[in-house]
Amino acid sequence: NQANKDRLYTKKYDLNQAVSSTKTLASELFPNHNFEIIESAITASRPLKGELEWNNTPLDNGRLFNISYGYLIDGYPYFNQASVSQNLSITIGPGNTIYGIQYSPQPKPSLTSSQTKSLISQSKAIELLESNQGEIMGLNYLDIIENPETLPPLTIISTQLEYRFDSIEKKVLPFFRFIATFKNNSPYNSFPVTLILPAVEL
Repeated sequence: NQANKDRLYTKKYDLNQAVSSTKTLASELFPNHNFEIIESAITASRPLKGELEWNNTPLDNGRLFNISYGYLIDGYPYFNQASVSQNLSITIGPGNTIYGIQYSPQPKPSLTSSQTKSLISQSKAIELLESNQGEIMGLNYLDIIENPETLPPLTIISTQLEYRFDSIEKKVLPFFRFIATFKNNSPYNSFPVTLILPAVEL
């Protein structure tokens, strides 16, 4: 309603309040899932007057927050195979108004092995990416890359460690997730891309 819209553009909203409210909602919606908050996935927006388009902003300046819940392994988020979304994502704003809920069912991780392997370094992982050993997610890059067998030079924006169920190895493994951009010879600007790569030697 109009009152909620006015609050969105004029009222500050505290992240701690947003987290508290979404935790309560998550436990009410899914009381048997034992979801945990994925702090690394929290994002904030400060929409322009009269708009709801997401506009990434620092967390301490947010009017809207997108807060994700899912499973953690050793404090790191868990994803099932090639999924890019957490189990539950809630968008909330001033007055604890809910602007969106996204639910992506994923099974709870089943850890059957306690084998320990050392992580490869991020620099080694980037070398492997540049030799086409990573997996691209969320982009049909074949349509915009001249030579699909060769990945264009990447500009890495961020890196995070996460766990995934690897359908080939049939086990849960640590992965690096890279957010990057690349350019081709088209007149367009750089293209965003998400890539994953096992963080251990297989």
